[in-house]
Amino acid sequence: MKELSLKVRKNGFDYTQVLRCGKYYIYEQDYSANTEYGQYDIPKEIKYYEIFKVKVRPAEKIKGKYYPEREMFPGNEDFGYTAWTYPTLEKAMYKLMKLKGHKK
Repeated sequence: MKELSLKVRKNGFDYTQVLRCGKYYIYEQDYSANTEYGQYDIPKEIKYYEIFKVKVRPAEKIKGKYYPEREMFPGNEDFGYTAWTYPTLEKAMYKLMKLKGHKK
């Protein structure tokens, strides 16, 4: 199976993998690379963290091109169900602990 890349570009943002824990990922989202938000002069130190349970697409052929079984980055519709965004890595880690069944 093809795993998610360490770096992903989606919806105009750059994402860098921070952690993989079983079926869960945490990626750091970089706002500074998004041209849509560039007009707002968002400081480069502002980061967000997306945590999600990875989805797997089966191997398939689309329009004559073969795609192997692969992990998928969450879509916008996944947020609030299997994906969440947090303003700090600490909060994203806390959500991960809750998802994995740990109690604080």
